[in-house]
Amino acid sequence: MTEVVENKIRRNSANESIFSLFRTANTKDKFWLTIGLIGAIITGFSLPYFAFVFGRILNNTNNEKFYHRIPKLCEQLAGLTVVCIFAGIAQVFSPKEIMYYVESDPI
Repeated sequence: MTEVVENKIRRNSANESIFSLFRTANTKDKFWLTIGLIGAIITGFSLPYFAFVFGRILNNTNNEKFYHRIPKLCEQLAGLTVVCIFAGIAQVFSPKEIMYYVESDPI
């Protein structure tokens, strides 16, 4: 009995493509999937950029002009943090979930 079910699952999954997952999605679903994908890409690029900016901070610590560059580097890190927060929200939550958390009463 178990072998028959496993064989059916293997046959059905072998014939399906990755795009068949989205055949029942409407335009609104595809839009939010695209927003989530963009958020995931931004979040993925953020860690190497954090490492790049932090490396610049460490390389310039012995430089005399370093103290004048601190505000600019802090602004870059703060801006990247804000972008990462919104990208993380975009890739995880749907609009319905966001509105649920916004409209719900605090515990």
